[in-house]
Amino acid sequence: MSSVLVFSHSVTPRLQYTIDFLSHYYGLSFKLISNEERFINAKEDCKINYGYHRIDPSEIFIHSHALMFESFVRQVKVECFEKRASLPNGQSYKAFFKNTGRCRF
Repeated sequence: MSSVLVFSHSVTPRLQYTIDFLSHYYGLSFKLISNEERFINAKEDCKINYGYHRIDPSEIFIHSHALMFESFVRQVKVECFEKRASLPNGQSYKAFFKNTGRCRF
């Protein structure tokens, strides 16, 4: 089974739930860590940085959202936008929480 290493500055129940869901959904082993040095030195083929800034040139960088680190429930304004896929047919799909990073959402 392939493994994916995910770095985050903080491990929270919301983020752990998401990582567990992705592991089950994709049938891969997603490992969540908060140690930046360990992430940089890791040998996994796939490394995802869910943080505030890039830390490794080989990573997939997804800018984190504060919602994943909160411990309370609050109303959040979700703004959806069209995201054009990089597929030959040019399909688009809905995404939300636009930001910087490789995925831009």
